[in-house]
Amino acid sequence: MENSRMKIFVNRIGLFALLVSVYLAGCRQDTKVEPVKDPVVTSYTPEAGRAGTEIVIQGENFGNEITDVKVWVNSLQAQVVSVVPTRIYAVVPTAAGSGAVKVSIREKEFELSSQFTFQFTRNVSTYSGSGTAVSVDGALRQASFNRPYWLAYDKKDDALFVLEEGRRVRRIKDGMVKTVASLSGSINNPRNITMSITCDTLFIGNDNAGNANNVSVAILTRDTDFSTQQNYVMSAPSNHVNFAGVHPLDGTLIFYCWPRKLYKWNKSTNRAELLYDLATVPGINGDFYANFAFSPDGTSMYVVAKYPFIGILRAAYSPFTNEIVGNFQRFAGTGSWGQSDGNGTNASFDQPAQVMVDTKGTLYIAEKFNHWIRTVSPSGDVLRYVGDGGPGNQGFADGQGGNAKFNEPEGIAMDKDGNIYVADLVNSRIRVIKDE
Repeated sequence: MENSRMKIFVNRIGLFALLVSVYLAGCRQDTKVEPVKDPVVTSYTPEAGRAGTEIVIQGENFGNEITDVKVWVNSLQAQVVSVVPTRIYAVVPTAAGSGAVKVSIREKEFELSSQFTFQFTRNVSTYSGSGTAVSVDGALRQASFNRPYWLAYDKKDDALFVLEEGRRVRRIKDGMVKTVASLSGSINNPRNITMSITCDTLFIGNDNAGNANNVSVAILTRDTDFSTQQNYVMSAPSNHVNFAGVHPLDGTLIFYCWPRKLYKWNKSTNRAELLYDLATVPGINGDFYANFAFSPDGTSMYVVAKYPFIGILRAAYSPFTNEIVGNFQRFAGTGSWGQSDGNGTNASFDQPAQVMVDTKGTLYIAEKFNHWIRTVSPSGDVLRYVGDGGPGNQGFADGQGGNAKFNEPEGIAMDKDGNIYVADLVNSRIRVIKDE
């Protein structure tokens, strides 16, 4: 009897297990795993704004994970603050500039059809200097400069070197101004300072006519904390070195000498070799003071003539042979003084001084006697950048864009964050321009 009951119980358990397994199998057959759908990006709003503007990117299948999403505005990464399946919320970064909006969702990349228009607030303020024309070291605003006129940026230390009257080289670093070198008598007329591409050497161009020591280019080096002057190029042709600069790719030292000649320094032979005779450029009468700059890729060379001829020349340059390719041509400026914006030789300048080039190939020029800063695009468009200037309209005023005033700005440099510094000669200050 007991065995019969046990058999019935076991049979029932087996039947129950069979029914459960059949049920579960049916459930497994009915359950379908939906594939993850590809994201679709359709549009974004707004299409213009300042830094900090929140843009909303619209579409489908975005998911909910912020870590799966990246957004860029004009190649600068934006902060993604929220993601839902049909919306991405991101914040426009500081100084992004105008450009394409790009999105990456789960490693799939998209570029929106309409570009974002960035609305800058361009501010000019005093970075360092009390305004008194004496040399005093100290904190940024307590320090003083004696008519600063040339700048060089040290990207290795995030420091700014300043050449001022009295043959002193100052350094601004970590919020302090320090005199690093007082140049000796063999450097009787220092024209400029230029940092090497390795940021280990500061070159000093010397217009040493009449100097018995014949030092054309001197150097200050990092191993002495830029404090000890060393002679580097002796007896350059004509001894009138207006400007000593370096090629941005291989660091070749090149200098411009009055009258109208470019030389490159051959380190193997310790001799200056003629690079180009600018007297051959058509339409230029007479000699001129000048400095120069290269495009970021080193394939274009710009010579900025200060006076008596006033304008910009351009030529192709081979970084492989360190030679001018073809000939220099007039690129911008009428050749005479003026203050007109425009394209190419329709524009005019008044004693353009130091020039520097940003990563996009735009030239920035401190224009001494127009008392403003101007830009020149790679296509030759000349525009006022900041400054309420023009002939006789010098002064001192911090403020936005065209409301700021300078008094004979000569030096200009850009730091790693895109901030622009200006050596404001007569105001004896270092000014800073920030796009915010």
